[in-house]
Amino acid sequence: MGWLNGRVDDLALEQRKELIAQQRAQSRRYLVILFLAMPLLLLIGAIGELLRDAPYAWRLLPWRIALALASAGLAAAIRRGRVSDGVSAGLAVLGIGLISVGLVLDTRAGPAHLGLVQVVVMLLAMMVLPLTIRVRSTIGMVAVLVLPLLCLLAWRQQTPAAWWSALAMVALGVAAGLLLRRERLQIALELFQLRRQLELRADLDMLTGLFNREGWFRSAREVFTLTRNARRPLSLAYLDLDHFKQINDDFGHAAGDVALAAVADTMRRHSRRQDVLGRLGGEEFVLLMPGVNEQAAVQLVQALCEAVRRVPAPRTITFSAGVCQVRITETLEAAMRRADQALLQAKREGRGRVLRAR
Repeated sequence: MGWLNGRVDDLALEQRKELIAQQRAQSRRYLVILFLAMPLLLLIGAIGELLRDAPYAWRLLPWRIALALASAGLAAAIRRGRVSDGVSAGLAVLGIGLISVGLVLDTRAGPAHLGLVQVVVMLLAMMVLPLTIRVRSTIGMVAVLVLPLLCLLAWRQQTPAAWWSALAMVALGVAAGLLLRRERLQIALELFQLRRQLELRADLDMLTGLFNREGWFRSAREVFTLTRNARRPLSLAYLDLDHFKQINDDFGHAAGDVALAAVADTMRRHSRRQDVLGRLGGEEFVLLMPGVNEQAAVQLVQALCEAVRRVPAPRTITFSAGVCQVRITETLEAAMRRADQALLQAKREGRGRVLRAR
């Protein structure tokens, strides 16, 4: 049944959960509107029936009142959002089932009435199926839409022609609903990916392609929390290029930008995938290394320093760095201050070196 979801199933697990949560919230709002509209539609139908056949309308009035109250109650339960997603989906299926059963109980044996029920079921399928998120809910919706109509045809002992007509109309509605569901998920996926790309661009430094200050802090705090909860070591390095301003002064800012981009690319290639590397501004960089103790972090940063020395530039580029392991009771900002103090000490001692923080 994976074809029902299109390319949504290709997303990573966390992204798929986020997209499904967004679509589920949207579907809840639509279903609430639908269930709140049912009492009004039942009232209109009761008035019309009352004008045509008052005794028949009065006999059906208790059923209509019960169905209207049940529909309004389901709308209130789904809208309040205090039930789990599974219960909410179950309530939605139950509500559509009640509507289908109500149509059956409200239908006479005449061909015109049966034809109207078929049209309503077809339209309901086209309206409701696009709102379902999980395949299981979709199958449940199809079942509660179709089974009452089939029971009605069997109960009224309809001719084979009536059966084929009903099945054709219902199949058309279900097929259209499933196609609309697939298209809705595809559009939601495209909007989701576009929003993620815009968010990512907002977090990136345009010159180097690394995280900017805001992006780095956002990602670093997530890694900081996950690493601390896992009780793993976490180290941080504060880096600053030495005398980089001289490249701008001697060779122009264009040459400085090219050199800065090359340094950033080298840092990215010599960092691990799980590390969080960012440019805080100017020639300042910061590197968060989850799962690494202070000694290993110093070795990683020293290797990074050697790689930066080999960057092709108008003159050899070096950097000073302060490295620290984040303490158990320490905040991310406090660790950055310690690393910054070590960086300043490295500059005072002659630059081009890596020092551990106190």
